[in-house]
Amino acid sequence: MRFPAKVTTASAVTLGVGAAALLYSQRTGSSGTAAGASEATKELSAKEFNGLQNAMRLKEALTPSHLPWTFHTQKNRYTNLRELTTQASQKPAAAQTPGGPAYTPSSSDVKLIFYRLLGCPYCAKVEAVLQYHDVPYEEVYVDPLSGKGLPDRRYQLAPQLYFAPLAERNSGGSGAGVAEENGVYLVDSAEIVSKLSGPLNYTADVVDPHINATRDWISNHFHGASFAITNNNFRDAYATYTYVAPSNYQNFLYHVAGSAVLSMLSRYKIQPRLIAKMEHANGPTAATPTGPPGSKDSNGLWMLSETSRTALAATARLGAVEEWLRAELVTFLQRRPNGEVFHGGSSPDLADVEMYGVTRVVDQHPRLGAVVREGAFGEWQAAMREKLKANTGKVYA
Repeated sequence: MRFPAKVTTASAVTLGVGAAALLYSQRTGSSGTAAGASEATKELSAKEFNGLQNAMRLKEALTPSHLPWTFHTQKNRYTNLRELTTQASQKPAAAQTPGGPAYTPSSSDVKLIFYRLLGCPYCAKVEAVLQYHDVPYEEVYVDPLSGKGLPDRRYQLAPQLYFAPLAERNSGGSGAGVAEENGVYLVDSAEIVSKLSGPLNYTADVVDPHINATRDWISNHFHGASFAITNNNFRDAYATYTYVAPSNYQNFLYHVAGSAVLSMLSRYKIQPRLIAKMEHANGPTAATPTGPPGSKDSNGLWMLSETSRTALAATARLGAVEEWLRAELVTFLQRRPNGEVFHGGSSPDLADVEMYGVTRVVDQHPRLGAVVREGAFGEWQAAMREKLKANTGKVYA
């Protein structure tokens, strides 16, 4: 039995390492996360893939006068509206629960399908934007190793949004095949958030310099820092693996191997790189980025003073991970207007919403989650939760 045991262990380690590598890319990659890459399929960039989509259909899908953008104002009028907009398959209208009228989709209504990965901060940002604005969607989790669940293997990063004609998906005709022909994709988290600003009415936030500076810090610094912090040692990485890996990769051997790799990536690659960027942030990448938030043209630290960067580097190098996490959270809080609860002042702006989405991933950590729930940041988080409840009821908060 010695040989099979060795084979099993080796296979588990291989898959664990693969899973860890994918989880690392989820937390520190570009504006999307790779899943199940295949050499047989030519991979396209986000720009190339978005360029293949029908621009007119995308424009129509983003028109704010139909579902899913009108869901918030109509959800209490129709008994079946949530089911229509969030579930993969629907019952005929006549079979809906009695108590109110059933909604009949129009030709302009759109079903939003959200393809995502567990533990992916870019997915978490898109999720937070949709939830904050009470936009319903069907959620599809993608397998991080096989890529199962991806709608089109030419683009293998998450998050992805698919806008499908709602009437055709629920007509009982050719169903998904018709929707697949007439729908349109939108990929890359930065592009998704930018395009959603139209129907969700936050276009001013997308072009605001102060908001974009903070969003750049979130995308190009805090993502990597949160990965390094939550996977700083084997114990913390083991806890992280529990809530970011799909259930089919929770085998004990996968868990141990994956956690070991996550902790080594954090301690010996990510943390030293981050500290070097903080200590030498006056180089070429420290300049104000020319691309949108989330682009790789920036180190995410250019808006901080040299004193702040040096202090942050010292904390990351010498302090406990709890202290490092608190210092990162303080960096965000210090960018709020004086005396205000939110980055946006009296109400949340796009930076608030994205930060809330990203830190909800950290909040799940059984040990370090307590740090984001304490003190001034905990008060900010509670205020964001109350705003979500006010906007959506108790659906997402």
